[in-house]
Amino acid sequence: MARVQSNVAGLLNPTTFKTNWNNLRQANKIVLSGLYYKYNEFKPDAPNNTITITNGKLFDKYVNGIWQNPYNEKQVFAIASPIAKYNSLTMQVQLPSSLWYTNQSSSVQSIAIDFNDGLGYQPSTFGQIKTVTYATAGLKEWKYKLTLTNGQILYSHSKIFIAIAIHFSHLYLFNITKSINFLY
Repeated sequence: MARVQSNVAGLLNPTTFKTNWNNLRQANKIVLSGLYYKYNEFKPDAPNNTITITNGKLFDKYVNGIWQNPYNEKQVFAIASPIAKYNSLTMQVQLPSSLWYTNQSSSVQSIAIDFNDGLGYQPSTFGQIKTVTYATAGLKEWKYKLTLTNGQILYSHSKIFIAIAIHFSHLYLFNITKSINFLY
């Protein structure tokens, strides 16, 4: 029998999710979060063919004792960074298991990440810290590859702007100030 639910186990409310993510964030480290879920949606023709609607209620439909499946099975995969800009050419990146959400854990074989640093896809395990270094600043597309135990591969991506942090010494700032005062 089918049923529609709004309280699916494993799904967090946004406030709890944000708190969990913020608790794991650290300076000089980007903590990723990701998800892989299978879910169902009604087929477009379900009301006419595979479910019965009576007095505003939905009922399963059987033809000759065989249940008529009204659903299309779908899946979603995504990984993201909590920030869109990072001020250094070198960083640590981690995907902790506590920020990986799924209703299909036994179907996940591996995750790999291409940080757009010239090294291609690198295998990544939950909790593993990867050091990523760029030769140049700019907009970088991070690509994520999820391989399932059945051989299926799903892809996702996100973008992050890598900037160069500018650090001024007190002596440098003193000399700039002195030069500016001299001009006036």
